[in-house]
Amino acid sequence: MKKYIDRIQDIEECKLLIEDSISELFYDGAINPSHLEILTLIKMMQPEIFSTYENRILVMMGLFFKPLSINTFEDNVFKIYWEYIKEQFNGDFTPVQADIIENIENNQVFSFSSPTSTGKSYILRYLLNFVKNDIVIIVPSRALINEYYKRVSETVIDKSTNILTFVDIINTKRAKRNIFIITPERTRDLFLLRDSFSVDLFLFDEAQLSDENNIRGMYYDSVVRRAVTYFSKAKFVFAYPFISNPEVQFKKNNIIFQQKMATPYINMNVGQIFFSYDKQNEFSIFGIDSDETGKKINVDYDPLEKVLNQGGTVLIYCAKAQIYDGRAIRKFRKYLKYCKRIDNPAAMEIIEKIRIYIGASDKNYGNYSSLMIKFMKRGIVFHHGSLPLRVRILIEEFTQKSYSNVCFATATLEQGINMPFDLVWIEKFEPSKPLDVKNLIGRAGRSTNEKIFDFGQVVIKDSSRINLSRIMRAEIPLGDISQLDIVTDQNDDYKEYKDAIKNGTFSEEYNLTESEIQRIQDSTYDLIESIIGSIYEGDNLDFGKIMENDNTKKEVTDKFTMIYRKFLNRELVRAEEFVLSTAVKILFWRIRGKKFNQIVSYRYAYAAQTVLRKSVEEQINKTSNIKVVNQFINILDEIPAKSLTMYQMIPNKKIIPLDINYDREKQTVIKAKDVDFDRIVVDTYDYIDKLIGFRLGDVYFAAFDKYSKDITRPEDLRVKAKAMTNYIKYGTNIDKEIWLLRYGFEFEDMDWLYPIVSSISEEEIVFGEIHHLTEEQLMRISKFIDI
Repeated sequence: MKKYIDRIQDIEECKLLIEDSISELFYDGAINPSHLEILTLIKMMQPEIFSTYENRILVMMGLFFKPLSINTFEDNVFKIYWEYIKEQFNGDFTPVQADIIENIENNQVFSFSSPTSTGKSYILRYLLNFVKNDIVIIVPSRALINEYYKRVSETVIDKSTNILTFVDIINTKRAKRNIFIITPERTRDLFLLRDSFSVDLFLFDEAQLSDENNIRGMYYDSVVRRAVTYFSKAKFVFAYPFISNPEVQFKKNNIIFQQKMATPYINMNVGQIFFSYDKQNEFSIFGIDSDETGKKINVDYDPLEKVLNQGGTVLIYCAKAQIYDGRAIRKFRKYLKYCKRIDNPAAMEIIEKIRIYIGASDKNYGNYSSLMIKFMKRGIVFHHGSLPLRVRILIEEFTQKSYSNVCFATATLEQGINMPFDLVWIEKFEPSKPLDVKNLIGRAGRSTNEKIFDFGQVVIKDSSRINLSRIMRAEIPLGDISQLDIVTDQNDDYKEYKDAIKNGTFSEEYNLTESEIQRIQDSTYDLIESIIGSIYEGDNLDFGKIMENDNTKKEVTDKFTMIYRKFLNRELVRAEEFVLSTAVKILFWRIRGKKFNQIVSYRYAYAAQTVLRKSVEEQINKTSNIKVVNQFINILDEIPAKSLTMYQMIPNKKIIPLDINYDREKQTVIKAKDVDFDRIVVDTYDYIDKLIGFRLGDVYFAAFDKYSKDITRPEDLRVKAKAMTNYIKYGTNIDKEIWLLRYGFEFEDMDWLYPIVSSISEEEIVFGEIHHLTEEQLMRISKFIDI
């Protein structure tokens, strides 16, 4: 690295370096990270010299989406290719983008990998117009659903296309085709309703989810196999970041179509530069390719401080625990002085939406106060997979609109969410996950449409520098054997699931295996009748009675737990029982129609003992005796928090009981006044999204639905069981609310939406008077009306 810095500092040598790099780009393309590192260094150290070559560099990189000038002979060579691409594909695509499009058009199955900055959104826009019938886009997370939803909605503006984040048959009077943007878990209805759709294209983005060593990885492969089987005439596209063997999908899931192809692309659209820091917090630049760029060289500035001082954006990648316990904030406190209090009305409006949604106080202290909201007011955000989806969406909007300078994030940003940063600081380095590392580093710098050479910066501990260099140089293959095909122990909770997928005995209707459904039918009907008897008062559901009576609540909770035991066909370990009991209580609140912020409020009030603390505070206010006041204050300070079982995924025999309010480091229960409101927000969402919304809801839905269809059972109980399926699936048994939820609205919309809907059905929504709606509300219903 030092030899290049010495040359860059010499004007003539600097120009020679640029010319050499341009020559490499002309013949080979932007495939060598070292050349882009050198160009990035030159832009940082000699910006005036670099600017005279900048247009040529961009042309040689094939970045035809930028406003480029054609001046030299070499430029004109690239212009010929550029014009061919424009004529062939009707757009300013890069050579890599054009090649991807051509391979998709010419093959039934195309699998490819590419760096983060390839510009898949441009390819998507082309495909949306190229494909005439239904499209299914499968992404690994609900957060990425929103990212795609925005892209697709901006591209497809005609109202004859349903753009849905779930699978359903709706809006048929207006819409003639569907674009489904879904996670693997939401594909159940796609397979169940498969005869109702004409799917031309499946796009599996971030397809490395198949390699995850957990239930989601297995489920992903099961989705691929069923999609290929049920929609054998469709095209299939698998997109990966960085892997060296995208053809792995063919072998892994036995894709035997004749017209198939796989290509790993390595061309890059942005430059990157790497810094390390030592124990004395001194910084150095180092090259990824040590053979070419040599050892590290010290710099006399702090790159993070410099970026923030210039108004740039920073991602600090850390563990979720570091966000929860405040270690991340404490370590980077000195940098946060650059984050000034926000006064932008649009930014404050986003913050207020988040505050209302989670039910936080409007104060920075006391009960229900949120540190997340407090820090957002200074442009500091937190992003991780346990944040409620709506909150993540708003945080991403907040960041993309440049209201945020610092983002503390976990692995969710590895999954392709479009939140680029000027600098990525890797606080949590995981060399055992090399693909995740490369994906994370892809957050540093993103392609813009401006006529500039884009670049990003990466900072890592010096002790991790060599490992990072090795990962960046290494090829990363994925395993070619699906977890569905790996022989497992007979006691594996998922063995039955694997066998059912492979043997074709998996129920699309219930998202369960046939043997699981049979167990539910054989052993849960008495439990269901007992539950119905406890929760109904005549013909009316009375869940309030359950929640207000501890004995009844425990009795019904135990019966729901027993249904799950019967389904699982084994006893639960103690920690599983705690988690399941908590999940069932949250399910009860949802069945009662409680909004997310209400459920959070109930859990916080219980854990923080707000009623008891308020009564003590009232006693303090009633007395003027200083001694008595101090006694009450001491009592108030010492009130312990109530135990609250932390979310963990079940079934899992290996988990141990975890309490949100237990400080494992100090081995003591925290005080009630110190209960973390934000922790309860994310824990509640984990229960709803990852447990109730995944497998647990399927089990209870199947149990009540099977009972409702059994003609040997009493008719009145069957009707009540059918109502329970709606409560479990939708949280309501009111037809109008169910239809609105099926159309993609949320319970949080019902207060303003319900009164203006005149009628709703599979065919259409008919609205009444809407002139009083806000601009945002009109946008929510715009695709269903003519405006």
